Amino acid sequence: MKIHEYQGKQLFQRYGIPTPKGYPAFTAAEVEQGAKKLIEETKIPVVVVKAQIHAGGRGKGGGVKVVKGGPAEAKAVADKLLGMQLVTHQTGPAGQKVQRLYVEQGLDIARELYLGLVVDREKRRIAVMASTEGGVEIRNRGRENPGEDPHRAHRSRHGAHGISGSEARLWPRDRQGHPEPQRDHCRVREIARQAE
Repeated sequence: MKIHEYQGKQLFQRYGIPTPKGYPAFTAAEVEQGAKKLIEETKIPVVVVKAQIHAGGRGKGGGVKVVKGGPAEAKAVADKLLGMQLVTHQTGPAGQKVQRLYVEQGLDIARELYLGLVVDREKRRIAVMASTEGGVEIRNRGRENPGEDPHRAHRSRHGAHGISGSEARLWPRDRQGHPEPQRDHCRVREIARQAE
């Protein structure tokens, strides 16, 4: 089962994990309404319009746009994104057609973190990837910089990777205190850009 970013954030919200405010949209008019609502609710004049496809690299591919010009500009951006073939390193050259968007409150990001839990079928356990540099091109990070292997996280404590105990406690846990990726039948669970 594949889910979009906004659906993943809805799951996080259900378990009390803080996420930025946002609204899914299927039309440019819905993006305009969502941007207006976000600006009124948060008092932040910046929104981010994000293409929702089942692939990473959306920002680098042109599918994530920061909008500072209000709801009308958000609508204009949505008009350009909806229906486009978004090509990323994960889609292949044909890309994927953008049929839905997510409009989210803009945030002043001091630091980006990445946390991903993946079922390692070969070792029959959950593998944890973590990075204090955010999730952009996380899978290439170990090859490009051998000193930072995001897969090492499963062998060490979270603090060794610059992730504080309070940040690690954001992950939902079962009664024994173990992380709970299985509750929603997830094979992969990522917090690609947890920001402070």
